[in-house]
Amino acid sequence: MTRQSFIVAVLVAVFLIGGAGVGGASGVSETQPTAQLDHSSGDVLPTTEETAHSDDRTIASVDAPTEPAADPSQKRPDQPAFTERAGVMARSPQTGSPRVSRSLTAGRPLTRGITQSQILQFWREPAAFTTEINASSVSAGNDLTANVTITNTGDQAGDTTIQVSDETAILNTTTLSLSGQTSTTITVTRETTVDDIGTVTLTANSSDTTTTTTVNVTDPEPPTVSAVQRTPARTNDTVQIAATFENGSVPIESARVALAADFTAFTHSLPVETPTGDSAATTVTFNVTELPADGNYTPQAVATGPTGQTDSTTTDPVTVDTTPPELQLTTANLTTNGTLRIVPREPVTLTDSGITITTDTRADRSPRPTDIPDGTITAPVTIPFNSTVVGNTETFTIEVTATDRVGNRDTHTLTATVTNHTLSADGTARIDPTDDTTISVPADDSLDRRDLTTVVQRSDTAPPGTNLTPAQVGGGFRTITTSGLTASTPRNVTVQFAVAEIHQDTVDTFENSSLRVLTSAADERAYQPVETTYNPANHTVTATVNDVGQFAVAGIDTTEPSVTRTAVAPSWTVAPTADAVNVSYEYTDAETGIDLTQTTLTAAVASERNQTTIGRNAAWIAIDQLRGGETIPVVLTVTDNAGNSHTQTDVISVAPDGGDPPSVDQLRSSLRLVTPEHRTGLPLSAAEPQQDGLVLATDNAETVDRLRFSQESLSGRVVVTEYGAPPQSIADALTESAAQDIDSIETGRAYGEQGANIELISVANITPTTEGTDDAAATVAFTVDNSSVTHPERLGVLTATNPAQTQQPEWRLQKPTIHANGTDEIRLQVAVDSFSLFAIVDTAFEIQPEATGDADTTAAAADRTDIQQPLLVLVSAVLIVGLLISAPFARRLRRATEEDIDPEETEFEWDPLEDS
Repeated sequence: MTRQSFIVAVLVAVFLIGGAGVGGASGVSETQPTAQLDHSSGDVLPTTEETAHSDDRTIASVDAPTEPAADPSQKRPDQPAFTERAGVMARSPQTGSPRVSRSLTAGRPLTRGITQSQILQFWREPAAFTTEINASSVSAGNDLTANVTITNTGDQAGDTTIQVSDETAILNTTTLSLSGQTSTTITVTRETTVDDIGTVTLTANSSDTTTTTTVNVTDPEPPTVSAVQRTPARTNDTVQIAATFENGSVPIESARVALAADFTAFTHSLPVETPTGDSAATTVTFNVTELPADGNYTPQAVATGPTGQTDSTTTDPVTVDTTPPELQLTTANLTTNGTLRIVPREPVTLTDSGITITTDTRADRSPRPTDIPDGTITAPVTIPFNSTVVGNTETFTIEVTATDRVGNRDTHTLTATVTNHTLSADGTARIDPTDDTTISVPADDSLDRRDLTTVVQRSDTAPPGTNLTPAQVGGGFRTITTSGLTASTPRNVTVQFAVAEIHQDTVDTFENSSLRVLTSAADERAYQPVETTYNPANHTVTATVNDVGQFAVAGIDTTEPSVTRTAVAPSWTVAPTADAVNVSYEYTDAETGIDLTQTTLTAAVASERNQTTIGRNAAWIAIDQLRGGETIPVVLTVTDNAGNSHTQTDVISVAPDGGDPPSVDQLRSSLRLVTPEHRTGLPLSAAEPQQDGLVLATDNAETVDRLRFSQESLSGRVVVTEYGAPPQSIADALTESAAQDIDSIETGRAYGEQGANIELISVANITPTTEGTDDAAATVAFTVDNSSVTHPERLGVLTATNPAQTQQPEWRLQKPTIHANGTDEIRLQVAVDSFSLFAIVDTAFEIQPEATGDADTTAAAADRTDIQQPLLVLVSAVLIVGLLISAPFARRLRRATEEDIDPEETEFEWDPLEDS
């Protein structure tokens, strides 16, 4: 039975008992004052006199002393006093007044000051409070909102104080009153930061209970970037990039605007101010001089939050064009009605004054403004002009100024010289139309004996319809036409050009002796080089060709770009705890320049572990997340605009986690990542038998000169792989590896730092392909460049030997025999027991003799020692026995001497056994 049910049952019982009392034995009804109960407050209202005959209001009856009625507000001393004890109304034992039957009516007090509501209140539960916390997960930076519900689980009203807190501070304190069986909710908010990512613990304390809950705080809402725009779309000067940055749930930590090249790994970034409010718009101006080359660049705006969250937005590329427009020019009909033909390589515009034509007498032959086309020219145009020739020779100087779409402007010059001439006295047509051009045509039947007219056109750009290859660097173009020559008949035409009239950029780039005369047939676009002679006396280049036509003087770029500087930080060999390795290169190409679209810099790691930038004359790469024991090849390939490439490979070695230097096998694996300088495979069948074995010459190798085997019956092949001076990281690793086996080698550094007392000159790996040959005794001869050696007398050879099949290879330092020491090279020779890695080193110390030696000689010495030891024991034993036998004889001889015995009178007999 519940408590409420029990209370109801008691009340019903009280009513029943009260009804029985009215109809009691005495049967007397007594009128008493009745107190009315105010159910809203529980107070007793003023009383009125009424009879107690109404059975439906009687809930209980109690005995009371028989006394005259009196004013209920005044208590007599002898009036019975009722007390409330254990929930039962009882008469006070202080009086023994006779009992009377008195009715207990609803709203009537049992005694003065005690009402029915007070009796009911006695049976109700006291106030008790519980709490409940409800909160949803929140992104860092947003407010955490918690709803705390407080419930009074009792029947009576009550007051309580609620305190809400997190792990570090009190968030809210509230005091409230609640009626029984009612609830209320308070809301508490708390700011969050990125430090709260994870969980936040909230606690609600009341006077009765404590409630705890955890709230998930997730990564902040990322920042956003919008409204990225570029102005203009094409530029040769500056470009403006606009963007709007908006904070996420936390402020942006960094913001930048960048231009990323579409043709190579290059990004130029500029930082911008982060928003002080919710968002901010910004505009950044880029100068194209800070970019490596012309081309398309994609604008991008990037915002990064404090936890690494980023947002990036791009827009259409901007085209950077700083190259002046190029025009191809030619003239026609110069002796009659001359015309100028202009072929643009890109859309250009010509102003009315953009074309000027003058003669050597300074006569103005410029075309009329109406003959110059208006607007943008996208196709070839032909413009008439007055080309009347005055006298035997006339030179027209034509200048055309063109402007491209972004404002680049250039003036192209074409000089056309018309010469009227006749045959020379010896029948040879010698034409000197200009100071720098001479044409000699031998007389034959194909030569028209009439007057000749020769036109020579000179320009810095190729004539229309022709082009040089990227490797041909033009120094000037000549187009020669001569009337009176039959073009179908080949002849030896000699052309001569003065170097002084060749474009000086080309002259400065190439040696004069390397300049070539190129020709282009009438129906061909390309130019082909012909045999050219340079005359240093008059600084001219001369060539003999089959016919006059289109010529060019050019240098031909066949030279690879050069890497001028390589740097690494902290070093090529690093500990796995290093933050990152940064490798940078500087390169150049004087002839045609670097082609950034074909220049690459890569590392053999995942793309997220490296960041690469390729610039006009330099490139760099950063590699992070290093792992113990890994070897990382870094490969730079630099390509010029002529298509020549240079590749350089460097290797980053990360020390093992334990810090041990690499083994010989690990070094061999690292070398496989490097492109060898030479690799030669030699069959032993090609070896030359000699008195002391087989001699195998390595004609194509650089360092390994020859191998001499002591055995004559060998088969298979020997592969010689030469690496020259290895990458610095491998040189460092090899030094570390050798230092752990050879006491005299000192690295002088902690792992990964520079410095050692040996310098590697060359490394080679000799590998026989037939088992049994790899451990054959042999002598290896090496040849090194004298200029690469600092101390020839301190040269040494590091060899990797295998002392036993169960052991790892060990390093051995040998002092070689120097067989020849010429002015250009040094020849070394060492004896070996097996083939593996060989390293020629220049040492900073004297190599001790015990560090050298032939293994066979050592073994023979050991064998002799093994034989001499038992022989020495045997000889010692014989000597001891001889001494024992001779001792008695010696004593007896001594006694005979002492007694002066006459040998003729005395018979002497000696028995060794008896004497002993």
